[in-house]
Amino acid sequence: MKFRDEVIGLVVDKVAELRNIEDKTTLTEETNLKDGLSFKSGELVVVIGALEDEYDVYIDFMKLAKCETIGSIADFVVRAVMG
Repeated sequence: MKFRDEVIGLVVDKVAELRNIEDKTTLTEETNLKDGLSFKSGELVVVIGALEDEYDVYIDFMKLAKCETIGSIADFVVRAVMG
């Protein structure tokens, strides 16, 4: 499994948990958290916390908040971790 796919899986798991989404297959890297799910900043903080804990990396909330899709969040995290 590629690292990016692992990050997508973690984000999908956390979003599904926060939104009580049982069918995770409805969440893809194209899923728009802002427009599609009306994700709130508090929910994004929870996702950031999970990513920071899992990958031992600092994630700037304001920078990550600009990411709209699960895929763009994964790309951001990959850049933060891999440099």
